[in-house]
Amino acid sequence: MADTRKAAKAFTENAFETTLTSVFNSTDVTLSVNSTGNLAGSGPVYIVINPDDAAKREYIFIDGTITSTTMTTSTVDNRFLAGSAASSGIDHSSGDRVRISPMSQHFDDIWNAIGKVVDVDYSSGTAESIKIAGPVDVNNQVLSNVPDPTNPQEPATKAYVDAKDIDDDLNISDGSNTGTVDLDTETLTVQGTTNEIDVALSGDTFTVSQPNDVTIGNQLSVTNQILANNGIQTDSISERNTGSKITINSDIELATGNQAIGFGGGVVNKIINGNFCVWQRGNSGFSANGYTADRWRLQKSGTGSTSVSQENFTLGQTDVPDNPKHFISLSKSSGTTSGYNDYLAQRIEGVDTFASTQCTLSFWCKSSSGTPNIKVQISQNFGSGGSPSTAVTTDVGTSSTTLNTWTKKHLHLLLQAYQVKQQVLMMKVQHII
Repeated sequence: MADTRKAAKAFTENAFETTLTSVFNSTDVTLSVNSTGNLAGSGPVYIVINPDDAAKREYIFIDGTITSTTMTTSTVDNRFLAGSAASSGIDHSSGDRVRISPMSQHFDDIWNAIGKVVDVDYSSGTAESIKIAGPVDVNNQVLSNVPDPTNPQEPATKAYVDAKDIDDDLNISDGSNTGTVDLDTETLTVQGTTNEIDVALSGDTFTVSQPNDVTIGNQLSVTNQILANNGIQTDSISERNTGSKITINSDIELATGNQAIGFGGGVVNKIINGNFCVWQRGNSGFSANGYTADRWRLQKSGTGSTSVSQENFTLGQTDVPDNPKHFISLSKSSGTTSGYNDYLAQRIEGVDTFASTQCTLSFWCKSSSGTPNIKVQISQNFGSGGSPSTAVTTDVGTSSTTLNTWTKKHLHLLLQAYQVKQQVLMMKVQHII
């Protein structure tokens, strides 16, 4: 605090302690002590007798004469103040402690507290700045006569902000058309279209994106290539113009069973009755070598009994997509631990089918017991007079089944080209242990 403020204090003594030199009864107004320090002739002061004794503590206001060894209060009503052990009836003995706190000390404490909030130089009558040492709560009152700000950290009034807030319009354009949004009264809305454009607002982020499922009302024109990394599902897809190209990095799945997909007149899917819907010889009881489902032939090898039948998917199942109705079941009930080599085969005309072409066989499978393997082979059979005379069999791959869970498999093969007379290409799906 500024030194000039000392003029506001008559005395600067700090609180101190002494002891009673005689008995001080509950009705007395003058007490005798060892010393009053340099308080003689001054006042008023507060005292507390036995400050650390909860049963005998008494607060007293001394507003009378103070000598070097006595202090007087003008009335008994100044005794037993708030904080005392009782409101009356306390007697004190010689030697009891007395703590004295001059009023000047209270003023000094008050000034020190104020000094922690503001710092004002009282040395002259000139108004000075006030420095706030902590948060200020104006208690819903109004700050008036605030000038317009000139520095970056000065507050702004409503009139100042309103004067600056002249143009509240947002100009927008789509590249051809323009528009204006009044930010005071209007809202800018970006409207998406179902299965074409998705729009989403989260916090202060606005996202425009393409949905996972896109609907195109008319035609999709592609100048160069269509790249599909995770497959194309379609009822039919074909080349429109000579020289155009469709690049598929994964698989093409036919959504409606046996429909073929043509590119430049070629048929991609050569498997017939791949959904196992047609069983002209009956749909169960096949245990010997021969045809089962149309186009599918059972060939047994090794020991043990075998049974092939048509099975039905549960209506509404979602394990295998596109709602298939049927699947084929090959059951091996007994036999040796090796030699479970029964297989299902389909003959495809033309041994040069897919010659020098990368082929993919995709199918779903599961096991009802254990996890037996499924082995896929391609046999190029050249028939009578063909060359070479011995069939060329190529292992496409072996993959394990999953117990009670339908799993999709993809197997790839590059077929060789041959000059032949009679041509049969046979695909084998072999059940082995």
